[in-house]
Amino acid sequence: MANNNSDNGFTLPAPGAETTTGQATTPAGSQFPAMPEAETIMRDFAIGAGIMVVLMVVFFFMKNAFAQSLVKNKRFSPNDAGAASWWLFGFLTTTSAAVLVMILGPASVMVPQVLVGLGVLPLLTLIFTWRSSRG
Repeated sequence: MANNNSDNGFTLPAPGAETTTGQATTPAGSQFPAMPEAETIMRDFAIGAGIMVVLMVVFFFMKNAFAQSLVKNKRFSPNDAGAASWWLFGFLTTTSAAVLVMILGPASVMVPQVLVGLGVLPLLTLIFTWRSSRG
């Protein structure tokens, strides 16, 4: 207490002085401070991959039911029914993948080459599914 004039790096601002250091700005009418935009593309693709895995499990069961119905109702051979059901699985998987990429994909992915591929592949598998299940 012998030296009251020492500067230890901490000073109080003068009354009425405006300071901006260390303060967060809030949008008008909001009680919460503004948060910076976080990059969420990896989180979105992880969620999309999880959705795709769940859908593929469901599609696999649908494939087996389709093959069983072709064998039982249309009198297909098991090999032909299996081929048709795999084409159905491919159609459902490529369609859901195309929809997920279009929903979750950033603008850099939405180029014509990718969009054409995402549209043509499900159409091809649909045609092969239809042709192989005709009998």
